[in-house]
Amino acid sequence: MFASTEFCRVLYHPDESQLLTYGSDRRITYFDAYDGEAIRFLEEAADHEMLAMDIEHSGKLFVTGGRDGMLRLWHYDNGETVAIGRGHIEAINAVKISPDRKKIVTVGSEGAVMIWEMGDLLEQTQG
Repeated sequence: MFASTEFCRVLYHPDESQLLTYGSDRRITYFDAYDGEAIRFLEEAADHEMLAMDIEHSGKLFVTGGRDGMLRLWHYDNGETVAIGRGHIEAINAVKISPDRKKIVTVGSEGAVMIWEMGDLLEQTQG
């Protein structure tokens, strides 16, 4: 894998066919795990400096936490933001999706640990 960026975050897709990265170029990039070729880029991510990433075990959704204190839930296949969570007053440094895919836990620079209900996040965005 080569790119004109310093890689900051990397996730393996659960089916092991792709890697998802975030770098100093502020782009989320999908790479083929076998040949290392870039498949596509999410330019929307350029507006938000990501400090943390996780992917749920089905591979359908991934989550990012940013310097702006916002949690973003993304659809893996189409790359669209499907939910945004606001609650931290400082940067989100860590994020983890629960094994049952019902909750997301975030840790902020201000010292707060927040537990988000996945269903509530999705309903707020859709409703």
